Amino acid sequence: IQKDILLAPNTSKIYFETDSSAFLKDKDLSKLVFSATLQNDTETLATKYFYFLPEKQLTFPAVEISKTLVKSGGQYSITLKSAKLAKAVFLSLPAKDGHFSDNYFDLLPGEIKAISLNVGKGISISEKDLEVITLVDSYQK
Repeated sequence: IQKDILLAPNTSKIYFETDSSAFLKDKDLSKLVFSATLQNDTETLATKYFYFLPEKQLTFPAVEISKTLVKSGGQYSITLKSAKLAKAVFLSLPAKDGHFSDNYFDLLPGEIKAISLNVGKGISISEKDLEVITLVDSYQK
């Protein structure tokens, strides 16, 4: 569903409502997520996910997340992608220090997530240095 809206500053308003019972009928709620994205003409301003059950009742598949790491000037660009929903993706550099532009997020199937990584001067990073785990990985170790 796509809807054009005009947001007034410093206000709160409901822009979308629906009776979810129609499209949730006979669905396994432990495997569903609703995604809402707010965009302007050039960029995504916000994305929110809604799960239909408490997190402890959700079922998440084991996933493989593809990652690419490209150095550009003094920072790195990381691109992540998964064929399945990846809940609570967490990035780390276990043996090195760095600052990620985003961390601890959900990655929808087919979504491409771009993240910047800043490291200290003289520090070099490879894909082997970058650890990517999800909620599922955290309780399977």
